[in-house]
Amino acid sequence: MPPALARRDEAAGLIRHLRTAGTARDGDEPGSSGAPPLPARWTDTTTVFPQPDTKRMAAKQTASEEDRTMSKQGRAIAVDRRPLLGLLAAASAMPRGVAAQGSFPTRPVTLVVAFPPGASTDVTARRFAPRASAQLGQALVVENRTGAAGNVAAGYVARAAADGYTLLHTNYVSLLIAKATNTRLDFDPVDAFVPVAQIGPNVNMLVVRPDLPVRSLPELVALARRDPEKLTMGTIGIGSAYHMGLEWLNLTFGMKITHVPYRGAAEAVNDLLGNRIDMMFSSLTLAKPHLEAGRMRAISITNMEPAPMLPNLATIASQGVPGFDLLTQTAIFAPAGTPASAVERINGAINAALEDPAVKAQLTNDGVILTPMSPAAFQEQIRGQLATVRDVFARTGIRLE
Repeated sequence: MPPALARRDEAAGLIRHLRTAGTARDGDEPGSSGAPPLPARWTDTTTVFPQPDTKRMAAKQTASEEDRTMSKQGRAIAVDRRPLLGLLAAASAMPRGVAAQGSFPTRPVTLVVAFPPGASTDVTARRFAPRASAQLGQALVVENRTGAAGNVAAGYVARAAADGYTLLHTNYVSLLIAKATNTRLDFDPVDAFVPVAQIGPNVNMLVVRPDLPVRSLPELVALARRDPEKLTMGTIGIGSAYHMGLEWLNLTFGMKITHVPYRGAAEAVNDLLGNRIDMMFSSLTLAKPHLEAGRMRAISITNMEPAPMLPNLATIASQGVPGFDLLTQTAIFAPAGTPASAVERINGAINAALEDPAVKAQLTNDGVILTPMSPAAFQEQIRGQLATVRDVFARTGIRLE
């Protein structure tokens, strides 16, 4: 079986893992939930962005100064520590989210990225993470957990403590697709989370290998119709926005381009550069250096609106697919039930980081359209986009298999 097509079986195995892992929780032994084990080669990566140096604390007082106070007569009076110990015991018994509300954060915060290192979602996180760490006053730990169009990371965060210390950074349209299509997962892809901060959509495009004899969407459609099922397209996984886009094109033009799912866009790019697949949807962040080097060719924009930095590329929506938009949005979520004070604190830190001139310049150059907003506004946007995704599936009859 060709390596690219073999990824279908790999992806299907991961979906089975997710669907049977519902009883698994942090700390469980591998396989204790009855789910098939993940392949050993699927390792995770973690990067810590430390907080900047703060003012050193004042010199510690001596033990005698801590334990005793002196009366006016100069007599040493021992301090009774029992009330203090009682308060500490009570604090330790409080729920983690409650205890953290007053001074959040008091320890490092983990940002779980749903796609591999080098993917646009990962690159975006590493752009703003250092400045967000400075705003929070605590280290922001970027941790990659990949697979199943982002649902591996989403499931991990959904099961985490709702205390603000474990966050999800993802292209969240995959969550909306799972909700709209009633995909069987061990968590609710929308209700399991509270929106924290939006980064914004990426400029996305349809790219092909440079020796494929097409330079526009109509030429690609003509080639696919002449050779049914011969052409292949890589995506970031079954049930992803890119998978939806492929099936939307297949259905609209009556063609059959074979779907090849990957754990992330970076892996698909490698196979495109190696001529093992014919095309893929890609963010400008990921594709830019390869476009400039002539190692791939862009033929259409997948956003609803044209991209100012790519004036010669027409949108797919303007070429026979009305309303076509992959709705790729990167954003940050926390487990449902996270204290509002923690959500607001993180939202403020992320939005401030995005306003940093250096961060803004980097992300804009990457093709990210920055659209920070409040958690309340973000929640309203998600409701509207979920309705849009449901409408797309209702109108087109797309099936993601």
